Amino acid sequence: LLSGFGQSRSRGYGRGRIKINWEDIEEFSFTTTPTEDIPSALSYILTNLINFRNKPVNPGSTQFLPSNRFIKGEQIRAWFSKTYFQLFGIWPNIDEIELIHFPDLYPALNKNGTIMPGHPPAMTTLKNEDGKVLDTLNKQLSWEEKDLEDRENFFKTKTKPLTDDYFVTSSGDIEAFQVDTERRIRNQISSNFSTSEEQGLFVQEFVKKGTYFSGVIKIDKKTGYEDFLQRTLYILKNIKPIINTGLFHVECAIAAINNQDTPSPWLVCSPVPFNPGIINIKNCLYEKEKERIVLKNANIIKLDTINSYNMTLKRPKRPKITIKPGSVLFDDASVLEKHGLLSWIGFGKDIKLRKQEEPVLEQEDKGQKKMEFQLKKEILDELKDMTPSQAGFLKEFLNRHRKITDIKRLANERMKKYEEKGKTGLVELYSTIVQYCEKDKSGNTLRAYIDFLLDEIFTHQRKKIVPEKEMTDNG
Repeated sequence: LLSGFGQSRSRGYGRGRIKINWEDIEEFSFTTTPTEDIPSALSYILTNLINFRNKPVNPGSTQFLPSNRFIKGEQIRAWFSKTYFQLFGIWPNIDEIELIHFPDLYPALNKNGTIMPGHPPAMTTLKNEDGKVLDTLNKQLSWEEKDLEDRENFFKTKTKPLTDDYFVTSSGDIEAFQVDTERRIRNQISSNFSTSEEQGLFVQEFVKKGTYFSGVIKIDKKTGYEDFLQRTLYILKNIKPIINTGLFHVECAIAAINNQDTPSPWLVCSPVPFNPGIINIKNCLYEKEKERIVLKNANIIKLDTINSYNMTLKRPKRPKITIKPGSVLFDDASVLEKHGLLSWIGFGKDIKLRKQEEPVLEQEDKGQKKMEFQLKKEILDELKDMTPSQAGFLKEFLNRHRKITDIKRLANERMKKYEEKGKTGLVELYSTIVQYCEKDKSGNTLRAYIDFLLDEIFTHQRKKIVPEKEMTDNG
């Protein structure tokens, strides 16, 4: 709650005004569930109620602290074990905790109330500079398609695999999407309440509140562990998780599991320990397709290391070598646990790139004539005495990467601030900005209005500077 003080170059030592509304404490009573009602799998959906910072454990330091876009299964398991102890006074033992398979929870899409689970994109899924997305695995092109002119070809521009901040759906029309994030500037404060000399200014990245995360928790129903499984089901359905100081709303439903072996290829969705048997170069065959020699059924993998930290010994653990999510497997998947593999239906298909629902500020046409605005007397009087800091705050609204909703929120906050100070001119100014945010969602009118205001500020400031300079020269 208090982390916002001092960010975005705010002055002062956290002085401000806070209003807190206390809600009634949620109370739950544990009731046993008949053993036959314990499902084999649960669809587990979380929604973050506040901005969520999930910093990865990486060696070294930097001035930019990124956030993971997903929740690791280890984090869910750690929260579950702690909650189990707090509720029942005992820790789950190794045999018990192994009955619950916690997956990585990846961002999901909410389409008209239906949650579409997301997964890491395959290494074979490419995006060109025109913003088109295509999975090229075993993509069969007719000779007519191959003979198309370059202007109609997917590969007419440079192509790259989707980055780690993209995710893909696995049902219906396959879509690729990104997660909304926010960056905040922080000051690292030393013990004497001053900014640290080294790396005092840094940036934190947050996943915005309202983001959905989903996964399927699998439960091994084993005789003799009925009491533990009943308590587990109670925790997963009723208790809101707290992960990395982030609070989440939970939705739980019974999920269907296909126990039959799914056909290859498989998409790796969770890090799996590296096994030399997965390198299947001996089982691959080179086949001739028309004029090309193609390597068929070769596993496409990328290795990664997982860094973790031992809180007891206060030192990093030895890095683990894993097969990175997004890898594609054809053969020898029998040497791996199938919990982290998905028979993805998007292989070899065109994929729709989901654009952000809220438009961002668009760039104006350079040849377009500047718009003129009529400013009220109260606003003109404030522009004459506006400080560089106030003008700089207005200039930030020209950033095309800022969303209209963010600009509207900031303008409302400034308007309330100046209402308390009795500055009617600035209140009228920010009220006008809010109106343009509501009328023109593209942001073009707002940008033109801000440009007009900055020109007026520059004109008035220049009129003040020129006479002062003449007096200095004559003196």
